[in-house]
Amino acid sequence: MRLPFYDHVTMEKHLVEAIKQRPYGVNIGLVFEKYAKFWKGKDIDISIDDELRKQFYEDLIKLMKQADRAAKFIREYNTRLDKIVESRGGRAIKLDTNWRFITGLGGPHPSETGFRWDRNLGMPYLSGSSIKGALRAWMTITGKETAEIDSLLGSTDMSGSVVFFDAIPNAKPSIEMDILNPHYSDYYMDPHKKKPPADYYSPVPVFFLTVAPGTQFIFRLIATDKSVDLGKVEEYLKSTANDMGFGAKTAVGYGQFIEPT
Repeated sequence: MRLPFYDHVTMEKHLVEAIKQRPYGVNIGLVFEKYAKFWKGKDIDISIDDELRKQFYEDLIKLMKQADRAAKFIREYNTRLDKIVESRGGRAIKLDTNWRFITGLGGPHPSETGFRWDRNLGMPYLSGSSIKGALRAWMTITGKETAEIDSLLGSTDMSGSVVFFDAIPNAKPSIEMDILNPHYSDYYMDPHKKKPPADYYSPVPVFFLTVAPGTQFIFRLIATDKSVDLGKVEEYLKSTANDMGFGAKTAVGYGQFIEPT
């Protein structure tokens, strides 16, 4: 594996200098996606340096705190979306993260732990398709009729009667670093399954990014059919957010949303 094209002294110098001069205007999502700098080695013999990867995440957290221009972009973006939703008689539902929220963890990235960023805002978001998927799962588990589920969310044979927008933070969010600490990496990575899941293996920390608790997101939806009861869909959505959560690792408490207090 060769080092990325940006790992050259001249380009690195210009990028670092640009970020230092204008940290308030940096698109953090692009830095994450296009400037992942945590390599060790030379030429084609390279690998990830865990300490540099941790430092990379810490630098992103600092950039988020400095990204003042992003706060303005989010306000303007939310204002435009609110006008669209209001003009169509839709709903804008504000929900707060009850604990850390992880979006796009399984996405491809050199760090091996992804994160989903809005390409234009450079901010974390929850895709509308993910919202629909979680809502479908909740409706199925709670015994809602298949006809109702397909009518609202669609199926392979028909379009749904409700449009779900991407959920965007109501203001510039804070991001935090979290850690997985698997103890049996050698056991899991052994292709021949000869190594036992023993306690004498050293833990291998895996760092990843999360959205901080208490971050407010706006969930927007509109109906394409006037007969749809959006009030009921809103209650379904709130129950899904509270009971199941959105994003990764919901089984251990991540991604739960609650109504603002």
